[in-house]
Amino acid sequence: MIGDDGADIGKSRRPQQTIAPLALKLGLPVNVDFDAGQEQALVEHALAREGVVLVAWVHKYLPVIAKQLKCDDAPEHWPPRYDAVWILDRSGDKYAFTEAYQSLLEGDVTG
Repeated sequence: MIGDDGADIGKSRRPQQTIAPLALKLGLPVNVDFDAGQEQALVEHALAREGVVLVAWVHKYLPVIAKQLKCDDAPEHWPPRYDAVWILDRSGDKYAFTEAYQSLLEGDVTG
């Protein structure tokens, strides 16, 4: 698959590998029906679900998802780190944005 910027993003399994241990522990299935570039379809699917939805995705496309969810306070770019978690809390027809850091390694900063 080719991204909007022309880069070959392929069919990355990294997001699936990221959430697989949690899904296994919770006994929940992992949906791998969507690829990078299909953010609108993913958003529509997520909105049709009840309860909490966890999305693991190609980092540079997460701002696209946040924008489609009308999360106006989400950053336009993913931070230059890999331990960030974006939390979008629904309030009416919009989402409020919070960013959390895992800070797992010595020297990691919390914000």
